[in-house]
Amino acid sequence: MAESTATARSASSREPLEDGGDGNAFPRMLSTLTGVGLTQAQIGEIIGVSLRTVSGWAAGTAVPAGRRVQLLLDLRTLVEELRGTYNEQGIRLWLNARNRNLDRRRPLDLLLGGDYDQVLVEAVRAGGGGM
Repeated sequence: MAESTATARSASSREPLEDGGDGNAFPRMLSTLTGVGLTQAQIGEIIGVSLRTVSGWAAGTAVPAGRRVQLLLDLRTLVEELRGTYNEQGIRLWLNARNRNLDRRRPLDLLLGGDYDQVLVEAVRAGGGGM
């Protein structure tokens, strides 16, 4: 019984990553993030790891753990929110443009400074939602 509980817990922890059971959740997630214009170097800087580490995640030769997983999921959530309003080019522009609702700061600069929540709130607002 304990084994089935552990298996069920393990399976449910994979669901948010949508890895399809093939272990490719992180490479797919990074492909999504780079597809909207974030470079692997920027992703590494936002998360606090080296380019080499992000490259390993993208290649599937390493996997993030702990807080790094949370930060990757935060970035994915942000991109998913923006996809409701913008195409990939629009997301790239939104991330790099000064935003009057962010005191004329660029969302990407705020992400680099660790301010995910303020950027996510603005992304939801930009999509017509409220938080």
